[in-house]
Parts: sequence; C-alpha cells; structure tokens
Amino acid sequence: MFDLKLSSLGVVAILATLGSQNFVLGQTQNTPPAGNVATVAMPQFRTLTEADVQEVLTQAKSAVAALDERFATAGASADGWKTYLSWDTFKGELQKAKPEKAVVGDVYNKLAAGHEGLELKWFANLRTVLGNYLPVVDSVGSPDLEPAFKSQIEGLTLQIKSLSPHPTTDETQKIADRLLWLETARQAPELVREVRQRFSAPNFHAQLSGELLSMGVGGPIDDVAPIDDVILKTVVHGTGRTIGQTRASLTPNPTSATFDAVLEAINYSTTVGRNGPVCIYSTGQTCLNASKRLWIDEAGLHTNPAQATAQVHTTINNIVSIKGRKFVEKIAWRKAGKQLGKAEAIASQHAASKLGVRVDSQADPMIQKGNEQFEAKGRKPLDERRAFPRALSFNTLAATLEIHGVEALESQLAAPSAPPELTRPADITLRIHESMINNITETTLTGMRLSDSMVQRAVLELLGRLPEQLKPDESKEPFMIVFPPENARVQPITVSFVDSGFSITLRGQEYFVGEQRRPGMNITAAYKFVKTPEGYRAVRQGDLQIYGFGQVPGAKRSLRQQGIYTVLQTKFGKVFGPDIKLQGFKFNSGKLAAAGQFVPQEIIAQDGWIAIGYCRSKSDSAATASND
Repeated sequence: MFDLKLSSLGVVAILATLGSQNFVLGQTQNTPPAGNVATVAMPQFRTLTEADVQEVLTQAKSAVAALDERFATAGASADGWKTYLSWDTFKGELQKAKPEKAVVGDVYNKLAAGHEGLELKWFANLRTVLGNYLPVVDSVGSPDLEPAFKSQIEGLTLQIKSLSPHPTTDETQKIADRLLWLETARQAPELVREVRQRFSAPNFHAQLSGELLSMGVGGPIDDVAPIDDVILKTVVHGTGRTIGQTRASLTPNPTSATFDAVLEAINYSTTVGRNGPVCIYSTGQTCLNASKRLWIDEAGLHTNPAQATAQVHTTINNIVSIKGRKFVEKIAWRKAGKQLGKAEAIASQHAASKLGVRVDSQADPMIQKGNEQFEAKGRKPLDERRAFPRALSFNTLAATLEIHGVEALESQLAAPSAPPELTRPADITLRIHESMINNITETTLTGMRLSDSMVQRAVLELLGRLPEQLKPDESKEPFMIVFPPENARVQPITVSFVDSGFSITLRGQEYFVGEQRRPGMNITAAYKFVKTPEGYRAVRQGDLQIYGFGQVPGAKRSLRQQGIYTVLQTKFGKVFGPDIKLQGFKFNSGKLAAAGQFVPQEIIAQDGWIAIGYCRSKSDSAATASND
C-alpha cells in the first residue's frame, strides 16, 4: 500500500553519516573559579601499602580474564598474540603474591609496541592497568611520593588559576596530565573527580532540522494494491490506489529524540461484492491516517505500534442479480441502502486495522535492521577501540532533533566552555570542540605504528573510496609513522580551532621509509576559512612547518632530520594542500540520497570550537560527494 522503509533507516543513516557518535545532556558548563585546590587536597595524601598493590593486581587479573575471553572467541587466530605475549607464563606470574616486575614490564612493553590490533580495548585496558601497577609497586614505602604529590598539587593549582577564559588544548592537557598522575598514584580521588567534572561538558553537538528528518522518513505515496474483504457477509474483491504523503512530526522531549512518522492518504477503490444471488459494484474513497511513534536514545532507535484510523465513503453504482431477476435486484438495493452506513463503519474498522498492521510490518523489521547496522558498523568498532562516546544524549525541540556527546575516556577532559552559536538556520548543524578530535586520536593512535596501507584501508572502509592524495604510489617505498607511546604523554595528533581557522599538528616519534629508520619530526599545517562565491575554502597559511620531535617550530634541522624532512614535505604537502575546497557531503543511500550535496553555508572557528551549518546545495552540478 505504501512504503515506510526509511522511517528507521533514514534516521540511522543520518546518525551514522554524522558519525554516529550519551552525551551529558545539553547544557554546557563553564569552568568555575579554581579556588584554593591545594588547601582541599593536601590533607588527602596517604602512604601507599601492599593493599594498594594487591588492588591494582586484582584489576590486572580482571583485564587478563577479559583478554583471555576475547582470545577464546577468536580461536586459533589468537595463537600468534598468545605467543607474542608469552601468555601462559604471564598469567602464571600474576598468580604469585608478588609478580616479578621484569615479567610485568616486558608484557607492558609488548602491549605498547604499537602493532596493528593493540589499539583494541582488551589490549589497551590491560596495558593501562599494567602501566599503573608498576609505579604503584615502586611507590610503596617510597619517601619521594609525598614531595612529588605536593609538587603535582601545586602545579595543578597554578594551572587552574592561570586558565584563560577559553582554555586551549595545551592548557587542559597539562591539567589532564596532573590528574592522571594523581590517579595513578592513588591520591586525592575526590579532587580528581571534581576537577574532571569542571572540564566534562559535551564536546560534540549536532542538530537536524525537522524538514530534513521528513525527507528521510517521508515522501509521496502512489501505490496500487488488491482489496479483499468480507463485510456483512458480502465478499468484496477489487483494486485500490493509495495516493498521499508521509512526513515526520517532531515532539519536544528533553530526554530522547522523539518524532512520529505520519501518513496521510486517500485510497480510491473499485470493487465488486458478492452476497448471495447478487453482485454489488461500488467505488469508494477511504481517508487514511496513521502515526508511528519513534524515539532515539543512547540504546538506539525504538518504536511503538502504529496508531491508524480510516474513514470509508462508498458509492454503490450498480447491483446485478446473477440470474437476471429484477425483483431480487430491487430488494438488494433497498437492503443495501439501509446497511450502507453500517457497512462503511465496518469497512473503516477493517481498513484501519490493516493499515496499522501494514505500517508495523514494513517499519519494524527496518528499525531492527537499522539498529543492527548501527551496532555493527558504528557502536561496535568504536567501542572496541574505546572511541565510542562516553556519554550520549538525544532530545527534540519544536523544529530540530539534537544530539549531544562527550568523547573522552575517564582519564581525558572534554570541553571547558560552551560552543558558539551560528547566525543562520541550517539543515544540519555540527559544533565540535577540538578535544573531541584530540581525544579520539590520543585513544586510538598513541604508540601506534601507522603505515600507508593501514590508512588506506581505514579511509576506504569509512568513505568507500580513496581520495587522490591517499592512493598508493608503487614508485615510492613503504612509509610508516610511529607515534609517541602512552608513557610519553604526548598527543599523536592535535587540532586547534581558533581565529576563523584551524591548525593540525602530527607528531611522529620516528619514521620508517622502507626498512630505514628515520628521526622523529612534527608536522604542522595552519589554515584559514575563506568564503568565496563558489563556497568555503580552507587556505593554508604559509608552508608546512616540519621540525624535530620535541622541538619548537623553526628549530635548526640536523643532517638526518633534513633527509626525512624532504620526504615529509612531499608526502604531507599532498595531504595538507595549499587550498582545499570544502565540498561538503552527500548521503549515499536512502531517500536522503536524492537531496543532493550538503554544503557549508556558515563556518565559525573560535575558542577551540568549530561550528558548521550545512544546507542543501542549490546547484545541480554538485553531484560528486566529498567528505570534508
């Protein structure tokens, strides 16, 4: 009769495209005055004992059990990892009252070696626990712990007091490092929790217009289907054509994104009814209305059974006796006239019931499939890499669907301030704090050895194609970047949004070109957003800055650094081009694919935030999709 397939998939596609990704709800917190942190925290120092060691050891055993369970699921494919980690020997060592530090340290170093796969949460969680275990063991009875604690508290107090109104990533990263030290040393848990809370506002916000949502779940209906029914012992057969429209109707809700998929249509029917000795020839119009409530929360997309109504209006055009008896036809006409109202009421009930069943039978499997796809392609791969948002929330206003998120591990900080507001309405609005991107890269890339082939596979999986600048070049030797390890406390890639532009810095602790090891270098590119009659562009400000790892921009390069400098200039000069046209994006499937290209109509970059308003392109020429 009609198609509601995109009632679910349209929404899931939108979320997945935005990069599906429970945000602490809507309100953002400004950083409150620091106060005298040292006064509060100093009394909380305590000496570590063997009980602390045993507690961390228990956490390590729990992480080992989780990884062991993952190995069991993987079957024979996990044998290589078990051999690499000397798994059985290590598990046996952990059963001792006091495991050998050398054995634990060896496994920690292997987990931190950056091989592909070690970014998965089972390895990463064990690596983190072992990284905590070793300093706790060294701190038991150590006279150096209390002075170090006081130094950390003093530094934390100074850093919080000297924060700028809109703290930069460098400022918040220093605070995060202090908090991590305190947490690893098992000191001042209340203080750590309080300070983290000050910097835990959502760092990702998205808004979808009600009009866009209607495009995803709605559209015209023009469907022809057979009619079979029994009404007052009359067996009815015929054909009906349903013409109408489906749309989305938002319902304001502060705790979930709530909307109705609404159908409004008219069915035009031609039928023949057989009742005893006569055939009844009729035409009819049936007003159809159906509403199916859907809502989105952190668990996925949900729905209630459809509510449907129908109002049948029938015109009897002729009644014919099967045996040609006129008096039978006259009796049938009188009887039909008396029963017409009752027949229409029964037909209306039947039509409403069938309509509700039809809506549910079409929509519910699609909703289930959409949730399964989001779980398989969104939540699961991100969760396995500890990159799924720590907090996620949805809500609806009168004309928009909103998503808010906190992308941060427990040890990371999120946004310290509220996002800027765009001045013009848009189909899709994104507001992203730099901490979201920086936290993801820190979580997934710290210590990793990233090769060209790994990047190409990841981009191909994400976009379904390889941009020209990332396509393999058979004439070049294989290239690999090694990012700094976890204990270096250096973020591998950081982005900064400021002054109507952005800068991005990549920090390679070392590089490999073919089999040759090359020294570490940082690469920084700075851009400004420029609006032209053809749309927004990101224009690079000057050349790439390439300088020694751990050095400052402009530092003099050694002869070894000069060799890799030339390679990096060539390679990353393509990635970070001098002029990038921001073409926007296009939905690749579903009803929204027909909407064409969504292009930026407004961009604000300031105080660590970027806010982008996307609207459908008015030009039919923007047919090629490109993800900015």
